[in-house]
Amino acid sequence: MSKVLSYKFFILLLYFNGIISVYGQKKFNFTISFTGSAFNTKNLTVNFYEGYNAQSILLKSFNKIVEAQTSNLKYPVLEFFYFSSKHKPTIYRFFLIKYNSAIKINYVLDKDELIFEETNGVLSFKDAGQKMFEEFAKNELSRLQVFEKKYNYDFTKLDSATLNQLNNFTAALRDKSIEFIKTNPKSLYSLWLFMNEVIGKPNYSFEYLNTIYSKYLQPNFKYTFENKYILSELDTNRLAITANTPYQNVSFTDLSGNKHKVKDFRGKPLIIMIWATWCVPCIAEIPKLKELYLKFENRLELISFSLDNNEKNYKRFVTKNSMDWINVYGRYDFCKVYGADKGIPQVYLIDKNGTIVYSRSIFKDYDLNKLS
Repeated sequence: MSKVLSYKFFILLLYFNGIISVYGQKKFNFTISFTGSAFNTKNLTVNFYEGYNAQSILLKSFNKIVEAQTSNLKYPVLEFFYFSSKHKPTIYRFFLIKYNSAIKINYVLDKDELIFEETNGVLSFKDAGQKMFEEFAKNELSRLQVFEKKYNYDFTKLDSATLNQLNNFTAALRDKSIEFIKTNPKSLYSLWLFMNEVIGKPNYSFEYLNTIYSKYLQPNFKYTFENKYILSELDTNRLAITANTPYQNVSFTDLSGNKHKVKDFRGKPLIIMIWATWCVPCIAEIPKLKELYLKFENRLELISFSLDNNEKNYKRFVTKNSMDWINVYGRYDFCKVYGADKGIPQVYLIDKNGTIVYSRSIFKDYDLNKLS
């Protein structure tokens, strides 16, 4: 009897050690080698995604690269971003499925492109499900690509109506992504889509995404760090901030050089928006916020905090779109406190006493009807 119990305890111990090891960091060794013509390595960016951060791999010269990186993810991602003078930038991604892997790249001079000749211990995104997805969503992808090409992939100069079209194309593609996840729940590419293209987007409620994940993906990736990460992200996206929470009395300087504090605006309602010029849903909401601001002129204040990292383009956009309220650039610390790292736009309404009475995320008010 004691031997049986000892054996069961031993098996149980191994089981739990397995679970713990899944969530612990792992060391991944990989080699990247190059053949063919030499090229300017400054045109190639290589990133290693380990769960919480992206590590840039330094390319010193046209030589073999041997790297050792630790990862929280069970399936970390190696990304190659190549800037070409002959065609648009190209992205190649691979899941590392073994602790030791190798990739051999051939550079073709006349086409100015990279050919991945040999791989070992990795799974390309194409083979992991991306190729299937491109066929599955070919209509949505085609419409979006035609639109993007028409404007040469630069959306900072577009008016709100045109950006709203882009928002609709993007939303349709994201809906198609969820359909793909439902029909391909075991695919690593489906897991990546959910983590990177679905979570944190303002289109879906916590309840909806939680149902999609628990029903389709979680049974296949339960004992992975990816599962732990997704559950944390889903929970965080509910936002810890609730109605009737005092708003942080932050100090800031606007684009005109004027200094302010949030408490200075007490006495009248205040809308705070966290956004960016590269955020399509943010741009689509600007006309409605502008309408509210003009409707309650002198009785309402509006402050926009931007996550942009190109100040020149940001200022040009603000001027062109007549955003004639208080605009703030560069306060990423403040934006992060109020959920910007979990997805934008974020919109808050603060009453005349300095208390949050409305949050776009909490109220799931994705068309701003409740705010209106």
